[in-house]
Amino acid sequence: MIRRQLAAGASLVAAITLAASMPAFAHPTATTAVTVVVDESAVDVTITSDAEALRLKLDAMQRTLADCIDLRVDGVRAALTQDGTTSLEDGRVAFHLRGSVPPAAKQLTWTSSLVYGSYPVVMRRARDSHETTEWLQGAETSAPYALASGGASRSRVSRIAQYVALGFTHILPNGLDHILFVLGLFFLTTRLRAMLAQVTAFTVAHSITLGLTLYGVVSMPAPFVEPLIAMSIAYVAFENLVTTELKPWRLALVFGFGLLHGMGFADALSRLDLRRSEFLTTLVSFNAGVEAGQLAIIAIASLIVSVWALPAASYRRFVVRPASAMIGLAGVVWTIQRL
Repeated sequence: MIRRQLAAGASLVAAITLAASMPAFAHPTATTAVTVVVDESAVDVTITSDAEALRLKLDAMQRTLADCIDLRVDGVRAALTQDGTTSLEDGRVAFHLRGSVPPAAKQLTWTSSLVYGSYPVVMRRARDSHETTEWLQGAETSAPYALASGGASRSRVSRIAQYVALGFTHILPNGLDHILFVLGLFFLTTRLRAMLAQVTAFTVAHSITLGLTLYGVVSMPAPFVEPLIAMSIAYVAFENLVTTELKPWRLALVFGFGLLHGMGFADALSRLDLRRSEFLTTLVSFNAGVEAGQLAIIAIASLIVSVWALPAASYRRFVVRPASAMIGLAGVVWTIQRL
């Protein structure tokens, strides 16, 4: 029995220790966005990204910006040349590239080896107000864009599915700090009602600020929000070491922490140059993905706990305390890093 208890605690603590040892930033989303504009004889590409991060990627791959782009017209790769840069107010830089399009071209596709996370690609014709937005993951290739008709509009169901997937991957596997925060809530107590109360308070709070921040009603700089998010991780974890009951102030603090996490989500989305007409669809779909990710974390943790079936005292001694200590330590380290 003791051996099994130790194995249970060691397995969970080892996984959390591995996650805690990795640098984490609040809800990382790719800050890259791509716009492709096509006219009768040319294609203009604008890549908006962090200039320093892009430079480091290109140096590591020892390639030029154009080399990392596979823009194909009717299956043939288009030759692109860099056509200047534009500095943006948010600190990012827009890189402009240009290439030729043969007469009577029918379709084009986009692939890039530059981005590791999810990012939007907007395609349109120069004389057409209609545009098609597609979310791609890493080196994924876009759906063919029909040049003759200006591109078939992607269905609302398809866009919703993409935003839900983006919200989910924002948590699993990309959101290490958010994963540890949810586990901090999970480890307070084994009582289902207490768990649901915390998750509900957190969900309502981050949904509020995600919407308000995305619509520009409230705003808080990311350098201020990120350390506070890390501090929230440390607080819920260290409180688990001294109590097993859900206190009123815990719910109030979880709600407040949810407001901060919502701003972190919105800061990531605001960098993606979404059209205002897409805000509501993006907000609801992305938030649904986030909630699915949170529930997945709780489900996985619950499954692990149920498999080991430890007595309450042993569960707290061999799992809750060491796991909470590691989560709290990670929160402290990330707070210092972000300051």
